[in-house]
Amino acid sequence: MAQIIETGKKEIERVPAKVFIEYRNCSCGGRMLYEESFGTLAIWPPQFTHKCNICGKVESYMDKYPKTVIEEDTYDPLKPVLD
Repeated sequence: MAQIIETGKKEIERVPAKVFIEYRNCSCGGRMLYEESFGTLAIWPPQFTHKCNICGKVESYMDKYPKTVIEEDTYDPLKPVLD
């Protein structure tokens, strides 16, 4: 359920949300993790270097993984749950 918060002249709406952590997976079954020590490739768009935590494979992506994803919760208490 949304909640309206009054703060002076502006109103802020708070809504329920779901939080996820996304990992990029390697073909070996490991996780590709951002390696800050490798830095960022100086190209456009920027590329962030990741290394597999199992096999050591190195790849670059436009996002840093793991990353946090927040989605608005679409739960509606008036809608029946379907199995």
